[in-house]
Amino acid sequence: MKSLLLFSRTTTIILACVWSLIPLVGHSEWLTLMPSEYGQSRTFNISGRDRTYFSIEKGKSLSIQVKGPTKIRILTRLEFDNKSTQTVWYDVQYSMDNQPVERASFTSRPVEIARDNQQPGRLLGFLREHSIEVPAGIHSYSFQVVNGLQRIWMRVQEQKSAYVKNLARVSLQPHEYKKAVDLEVKEKITTYYRIGAGDDVKIDVIGPTNLQILTRLEFDNTMRGEQKYRLQILEGEQVVVTYSFNTSLSDVSHYIEPSSNLLSRGEKSSLDVPAGNHSYRIVLLDENRTALIKLLIPEKDLGNKP
Repeated sequence: MKSLLLFSRTTTIILACVWSLIPLVGHSEWLTLMPSEYGQSRTFNISGRDRTYFSIEKGKSLSIQVKGPTKIRILTRLEFDNKSTQTVWYDVQYSMDNQPVERASFTSRPVEIARDNQQPGRLLGFLREHSIEVPAGIHSYSFQVVNGLQRIWMRVQEQKSAYVKNLARVSLQPHEYKKAVDLEVKEKITTYYRIGAGDDVKIDVIGPTNLQILTRLEFDNTMRGEQKYRLQILEGEQVVVTYSFNTSLSDVSHYIEPSSNLLSRGEKSSLDVPAGNHSYRIVLLDENRTALIKLLIPEKDLGNKP
């Protein structure tokens, strides 16, 4: 009995230590990086949510720039034209600053929850991932597919710690927009910009930096309960990322000028901007709807130079 009691106390102490670490782990999140070189971009439906992937074509590369020290991970999927249960092996070779580093090996087979929106009959493979520790400094990573495969699909994400959320940020005014709308949010006046119904917002930004994007769907008198909408960011004709949101009415935000519409709660997303000059166009994909958008950039990055 005494040994059992001792075991119970020891177990309790260990569990307490483990649970005390969980909030620290929960403070990190993964943000998708925009490649500087890739084949195609495609939106896939994964477990009912849209995710943007970028292709690595045979004999070509997917490349990114990232500032360390940090941690990145690659998320890869194969594509399958049928429901074959045969396991496929594939390798991804990657280099840092033009120097070969490692080859990551994966296996894959089709999974029902991952589909190509453009070709609904096509299945994608299980998600496979590999993590990379990035040393201090700005580094270029290049990824190639081997094993004779024609193409794989990849996302590259960077781990961001809680301090990113707590950076002092300032509003970034778009260089092109149709309508600025002043709101009162939690008793503070702030400016948003309208997108949708044929209108979009265009911004110029110099990376590397991280944009925080706040959106509020505008509810008209036909909309009830929870609503879904999709926000897409493009650079030129290439899709950078597509965000999907579920939202409902807000009780802390109001129009300064009277409106027949009501506002949704604020939905937050982030975009990592690689080094250099970038021009983005932000659009609402849902027809006959409008939303309001606000962009925030770390104050320290306002002085970035190309």
